[in-house]
Amino acid sequence: MDEPRSSLQHARIILVKIGTEVVNSPEGLLAMGKIGSIVEQIARLHMQGKQIILVSSGAVAIGRMVLKRQQMLSGSMQSHLKGYNPAAQGSLNPKACAAAGQSGMQSLYEVLFSQYHLACSQILTSDTDFQVPEQTILSLLQVGIIPIINENDVVSQRKAPLTDATVKRRFFFQL
Repeated sequence: MDEPRSSLQHARIILVKIGTEVVNSPEGLLAMGKIGSIVEQIARLHMQGKQIILVSSGAVAIGRMVLKRQQMLSGSMQSHLKGYNPAAQGSLNPKACAAAGQSGMQSLYEVLFSQYHLACSQILTSDTDFQVPEQTILSLLQVGIIPIINENDVVSQRKAPLTDATVKRRFFFQL
């Protein structure tokens, strides 16, 4: 067994980060198989007595699909007959995509985790309030709820996505 996996046996709390490149397919859709597989693995760890904190991306991808569909539906019949192209309507605002997709992403996790009789919660943070109170996370973990943390892209001023190093630095607290 390799070193990282063997150290999981002794860990009490495990931080899992699912980045944008994991939750998105090459076509820009959600990678449902990957997400489902990760949820299944988290459920197995939870059944072994591990406490899991999940940091996840994905709201922007879901929101992009929602906004593209709405663009298409709100176009006139004439524009569709003339070869309507949603991509030609300009790029979609990432903050609007995040706003349109956040509840869908959390709903997806709730459905997937419920298949394993697990509950999850949503903790949205921004670059100005990224210090998630330890007590909130501890309270959730103590009752068996999986906290799902996501940066609130709607209000965040960050230009680049969170890196693994940033996540570790910001969420590494004494538990």
